[in-house]
Amino acid sequence: MKWIILLFSILFSIPLLIPVSFSIPVNSQTFVIVNGKIYLGTSEGIYSLSNNSFLLKGYNVSCLAYLNGFYFISNNTLYYYNGSTITLINVPHPQRIFIDNYTDNIYVVSDYQYVYVIHRTTIVKSYYIYESFGFLTFTSSYAIVDSQAGFTYLYYNGTNRTVIYYQDALTGMIYGNSTFIVGSFSPNGLWIFTNLSVLDLPVIPVNYFSQLRYYNIVYVPLPFTPYWVYYGNGLIYAIGYYGYAVIYPKNNYQLVYLNYTRIFDSGFYNDTLYLLTPYGVAKVRYTPPPIYTLTIKEVGLPSNSPFIVVLNNEKYISYNSTITFHLAGSTVYNLTFLNYMSFRPNVTTLTLNLTENLTLFIKYSTDNVSVKIFIEGINNQTPWTLYIDGKEYKEIGSSAILSLYNSTSYMVNVSVPGFRVSPTNLIFITTGDNTIVFTATPIITSTTQIATSTLTLGTSTPLQNYFNYLIIAVAIVIIVFILFLIWGVRRR
Repeated sequence: MKWIILLFSILFSIPLLIPVSFSIPVNSQTFVIVNGKIYLGTSEGIYSLSNNSFLLKGYNVSCLAYLNGFYFISNNTLYYYNGSTITLINVPHPQRIFIDNYTDNIYVVSDYQYVYVIHRTTIVKSYYIYESFGFLTFTSSYAIVDSQAGFTYLYYNGTNRTVIYYQDALTGMIYGNSTFIVGSFSPNGLWIFTNLSVLDLPVIPVNYFSQLRYYNIVYVPLPFTPYWVYYGNGLIYAIGYYGYAVIYPKNNYQLVYLNYTRIFDSGFYNDTLYLLTPYGVAKVRYTPPPIYTLTIKEVGLPSNSPFIVVLNNEKYISYNSTITFHLAGSTVYNLTFLNYMSFRPNVTTLTLNLTENLTLFIKYSTDNVSVKIFIEGINNQTPWTLYIDGKEYKEIGSSAILSLYNSTSYMVNVSVPGFRVSPTNLIFITTGDNTIVFTATPIITSTTQIATSTLTLGTSTPLQNYFNYLIIAVAIVIIVFILFLIWGVRRR
């Protein structure tokens, strides 16, 4: 994360941190600002930084607020101190104190389940808030508190209503700059309602990021959980126990400063942020950078074509040839202009550091060339397939004409059923009008003939010859035998 801090320190003017005091009592965990003076809640009591002395001793102060006197929590008990008298207010298990300057009342969250409304030292109303996270803010007509059930509106006439809010892991919140800003710990960041009428809906599904744009809700991710949120000097300040951030609404809610410092408590007074840290109390002043208008116009694209610009890795699309940005000055922006079909911009990338309003003209043109594919060895009725960088085109005949980008490398392949085509995997670079010639050779399939014997009438077979020889042999034996008999008779 150190590189993030370094990056923001370089890109933006570093906020001026002015030490108020680096000599504070040990175990100071909370503070309040009264007419510009800082009072610390410590483990020993209430300490005045302006006098460097204790205003009140003997109390372990864990939460401190001021409205016509000091309200503080010590050892799970709520007290009021007007400078001379200490009054115990019977609120069970008080946790946090909130000041409602509209009604001159204070609101105390108890055990994150009940909210008590107190005027001076009298409890005038209490509300049960289902699994409240214990954070409130106020308008001229109601208080609003967060809970598992959603935003609960506590109207000053005693009524209340709840808006079911899917993203219910909420923390500090505030109204500012005609928006409603609320912190979140799951995920860490801010939800900014730029359309306040959304808060009147019975359901606010901001947990579904795809619907944020529909409800005009902006999500600003943060690397810590923001427990305090302030709006002042045209900026949003988000503070957590492990750091604070400055967000610039005019620049698309851009995170303009980030600092990782252990923070116990915070306050905002006269457009200045006060922080209680382990090293003391400091006040932070930050002057936002100037906002300039960057207008980008395309020339040369067909009517109603998408004009696509990538600004710092985020894509923007216009169909009327113009895109306008409102950007912080003294900041580096990276721009990329994308092709549309065969139309290419005269500038593909650009780095800007705005110091004034600027209008850019991006010229698009198409510089395609004609490329003829000719196949030797096939006739005009032969079907075949052409592959350009793996994309398939069905063709018929011995040639085809393509329109390709000039001075561009392509891989070309041709497939003809029943033919062997060469070359294969041809890497071709267009240089004006070109012709590519392929050779198709028929694939010959070899066959083996098997001779067979057939029987034909009038033709002797080996078996027939055997019987013929046997008959002749028998006839010879008979003849020899007869001759022998005749020879024997004559001798007698």
